[in-house]
Amino acid sequence: MATKGLKRTYMGVKDSEGKGKKALELGPDGIYQSNKAKDDYGTKSANIQNIGSKGTPKYGDNGLQYTVNANSYPEVALEFLNMPFDAKMTLLGWEKDDNGGYSKGVEDAHVALIVETEGLTTGTSLYYAFQNGELIETNKNIATNETAETVADDVFTYSSLKPFSDDWAHGMKVYDGGDKNFNEKKMFAEVFGLEDTSTAKAASK
Repeated sequence: MATKGLKRTYMGVKDSEGKGKKALELGPDGIYQSNKAKDDYGTKSANIQNIGSKGTPKYGDNGLQYTVNANSYPEVALEFLNMPFDAKMTLLGWEKDDNGGYSKGVEDAHVALIVETEGLTTGTSLYYAFQNGELIETNKNIATNETAETVADDVFTYSSLKPFSDDWAHGMKVYDGGDKNFNEKKMFAEVFGLEDTSTAKAASK
């Protein structure tokens, strides 16, 4: 199915066992929703790569008999328009001191991610979900203003890791919001490890 647009992204942090942390810097439920906080202008792009990998061919009796496939763990190139600073630092796993400074924490943050788009003709939501991963800001290009202001967006790479649930084949699941059995609250609980959340209800408004 073709998709159109980018409706919203959601992110949360988890502990090493997959239980969600209610980090208030991300929102009252511990889940960051783009374009919800003051001066947060949303997600510009979320380009998902390495969803699948080409198999290695195996030949026998002068013919191609089968292929050997490796597990593919997708990566997402994310760009945001003014993500709140405290949310950004929490998702990157940076810790705050008592003087307003931030430094990289000892442990990497386990980050869960959902990218919401919609079907081209159905208009119903499709959710590309990642239960465990690492968010990295590799660079920040800062340049002088000239005749117009020069803005440096928040650009990240999200690398999916082994999921915490055994029923996830690799680093990603896709949820069909138009399926009759789809339950948004259960999806958020499964992805973010937070049972008690009103994010699903708020997201549907």
